Amino acid sequence: MKKVIHKIISKSALKWTGILSFFALSILFLSVLFKIDPSTTPVNSCLIPEVLNKTYQARPPVILVSFADGPQVFYKNQFSLTASAADKGFDIIYNYRRGHFDPDFYRRNKHILTQPRGSGYWLWKPYFILKTMEASPENALIFYVDSGIILKKSLTPLLKKFENPDCTMILMGHGKPVPLRQHLKKEAYAAFKEELTPEILGHQNIWAFFVAVRNTPENRAFIKKWLNVCENADALTDMPFDKTIQAPGFSGHGHDQSLLSVLVALSPQGKIIIPRDVLRRDYGVHNFHRHPEEEFKSPLFIAAGIPQWISTGVWNNPLVVYLRKMFCGN
Repeated sequence: MKKVIHKIISKSALKWTGILSFFALSILFLSVLFKIDPSTTPVNSCLIPEVLNKTYQARPPVILVSFADGPQVFYKNQFSLTASAADKGFDIIYNYRRGHFDPDFYRRNKHILTQPRGSGYWLWKPYFILKTMEASPENALIFYVDSGIILKKSLTPLLKKFENPDCTMILMGHGKPVPLRQHLKKEAYAAFKEELTPEILGHQNIWAFFVAVRNTPENRAFIKKWLNVCENADALTDMPFDKTIQAPGFSGHGHDQSLLSVLVALSPQGKIIIPRDVLRRDYGVHNFHRHPEEEFKSPLFIAAGIPQWISTGVWNNPLVVYLRKMFCGN
C-alpha cells in the first residue's frame, strides 16, 4: 500500500511540476514579448516632445550610428542593435556598410580597409562618426554604438547628462581605470605632434565601442583629428611592432581606441568618462557581440532585461541554439 501511495504522490508531483514549469515558462516568454514589442512601448514625452507639444519647435535630432561588415553574423548583430534602439529615443538611425565610404577615402586608405582585423582596423569608426556629424544639424546628439550592443534602457539619463553645458562628449572607460600606456604601442607615439608625457600616458584608457558626442565645431575638429591619426597605418595597425621597446606593463595595442585615448588625455575638456560596468548597469548598454561560432545565440531575452543566467539556460541552451540553427540557418 505504501508503495502504491508513494507512486501516486510521485506521479502527482511530477505532473504538477510539469504544469508549474510550463506556466512559469509561458509567463517568462509573455513578459519577454511584452517588453520587446515596440508597438506597445509608452511614448516618452521627454524623448519625443512632439507627442505633447502640437506647435512647431525646431530641435536637434538624436542619431544612432553603427557599422557592419564581414561575416553575416555581424550584420545580424546590427539588426539586433537597431531593433533594440527603435523605441529608446533615437530620431534617426544610420546602419552604415562598406558601400557607404566615399570612393576617394576608400582608395586612399584601401591598404588599411582591406585588412581583415576589425574590417580595416576600425578606421571606419571615426570616419562614419565624422560623416554623420558633417551631415547633421548643429548640436545634434550622435551616438556611435558597436553593432554588437543591445540597448536595454531609455536614452533619457544619458540625454540629461548633455543638459550640462560642461558635457559635450560621453565616453566609456574600464571598470577600474587602466593607464593608456598599457594599450598604446611605442610605434604610435610619433603619430602625435604633442609630447606624450608620463602624465598623458597615465591617463585612463578608453573603450571606443560607445561614443556619444554633441555636434559642435570643436567636436568635429576633435573627431577629424582622431580620423587623421587613424589614417596613419603605423599608428593604427599591429605593424610595425617591436616588443622589446614597449612601456612597462604593456598588454596589447588597442588601435582606434588607443589613439582616441591619447586625444582625450590631450583635450579632456567637455568629456565625461563612464566606467563600462556602470554604463551597462545604469544605462542599459549591454555588449552581446557575437562572432561566427555564436551566430545562433540570441539577444532576445537580454533585450527584455532578463538576467544573463536565465537567458543562457532557457533561450540559449544547446538544444534551443541547435533548433534555431536548423530553422533559421541558410
